[in-house]
Amino acid sequence: LKAALLLGIEKVPVIFADDLSPEQVKAFRIADNKSSEWAEWDTDLLVSELSDLKQFDFDLDLTGFNEFEISSMLPDFTDNSSADGSIYGGGITGGSPPEDFPSYDDDIPTEHRCPKCGYEWSGKAA
Repeated sequence: LKAALLLGIEKVPVIFADDLSPEQVKAFRIADNKSSEWAEWDTDLLVSELSDLKQFDFDLDLTGFNEFEISSMLPDFTDNSSADGSIYGGGITGGSPPEDFPSYDDDIPTEHRCPKCGYEWSGKAA
């Protein structure tokens, strides 16, 4: 509820389960939070939603994503609190890749995919 209050949301959906024992309440609370680990993002929809929010000058920090995550989905995103316009703040910029660095292409096959964020890469798995 604290997050909803910070966002100015006056009504939130709730589940009333007043017939559960204290042990069942604890188990439900754990299972409810654990189930979020099984979810995957619809990346196209997420990017669309973030783009819409950005057009309305909504503070994207309130979505729970950090600046780096947002900038990786919205290339034209910059942190308005950064004086130099860099997404990282403090004057740190992305720089340029080395000349022998292969260009990025969505069609490049990848070997690994992070189950939480969907990031894909090739090479050694961590």
